[in-house]
Amino acid sequence: MKRTIALGIIGCGAATESFHLPSLKSVRSINVAALSDVDTNKLNRLAEAFGVGNRIPDPQELINNPEIEAVAVCAPSGYHYELGMSALDAGKHLFIEKPVALSPEESEQLIKKAGESSVKAFVGFNLRFHRNVRKAKEVIEMGKLGPVKLVRSVISTNHPSLAEWRKSRRLGGGTILDLGIHHFDLLRYLLNSEAEEVHARSVSGDIEDEASSVSLKMSNGVLSSSVFSFESRHSNEIEIYGDAGTLRISFYDIDGFDMKPVSAAPGGLGSIIGRPFHTVVEITSNASSFRHGGIFKESYYNEWRSFADSVIRDKEVECGLEDGKRALEIALSAVESASTGKPVKL
Repeated sequence: MKRTIALGIIGCGAATESFHLPSLKSVRSINVAALSDVDTNKLNRLAEAFGVGNRIPDPQELINNPEIEAVAVCAPSGYHYELGMSALDAGKHLFIEKPVALSPEESEQLIKKAGESSVKAFVGFNLRFHRNVRKAKEVIEMGKLGPVKLVRSVISTNHPSLAEWRKSRRLGGGTILDLGIHHFDLLRYLLNSEAEEVHARSVSGDIEDEASSVSLKMSNGVLSSSVFSFESRHSNEIEIYGDAGTLRISFYDIDGFDMKPVSAAPGGLGSIIGRPFHTVVEITSNASSFRHGGIFKESYYNEWRSFADSVIRDKEVECGLEDGKRALEIALSAVESASTGKPVKL
């Protein structure tokens, strides 16, 4: 009989409802055995919608449940460290959303605790598991872009309302900690390099770091420039510039993988004529993603499959607590830079 992981999810917020639970319905090796949230209205509504019978308002009770083998911490960021440590203390495999904690010291404690046992600890940077990111990493490593010189990226959202914790740096909110951390992790992953220096600026109103711009210098000499905003149209893109070609990825668009050689004339007739053909090719090659809600939502399905694979086959996790710590250090340094107006060395 095929092994199935009994998973308990803590936190019934927007990410759990829109991404995690819909994706897990298609992951046959994981059974969502229980949900937990202190807001019983949210808890009951999601449990009903997704057919989860075991509803446990107290997260510690879920963690201590002997029938639960793995715990997913999808609560607000300020609770990640406490709940993550409790799950590891209880000997549970851990899936923890970003940021893993709110300080490097807390993330170090999580790493140390996980290292004391054989449990798997996995960080939910879903963009690593986006099919276009995997293609981009292969392209870069094969040298098709030549040496990478520059990266630029954007994440913007347009939610009618934000949870209060997402408005506060102290609670893990603001665009740098809540949005930008995804792209900081991608830079490390795609470039196989660490950040050396960060310089950031932000504007704040009712929301701290409501919009921000962050410049990084990586250890391999690549420069990156990113902008993040809570109040604009939905966008999530990254462009990579090498001396032999450029690559643009849109994480939301089905045809959002576009690579061009440096010889391609910008605005030329060939590029205009080629767009419909490019779109057809990309839609055809990515059609299977529609089974999992589209090319962006599929990244959550892929990360959950990777988590299950690491537990069942006892494989090294593809995105671990050390990755979570490194991305957090970049984000916190960016927040410091935005506060002081000065560059920060990592």
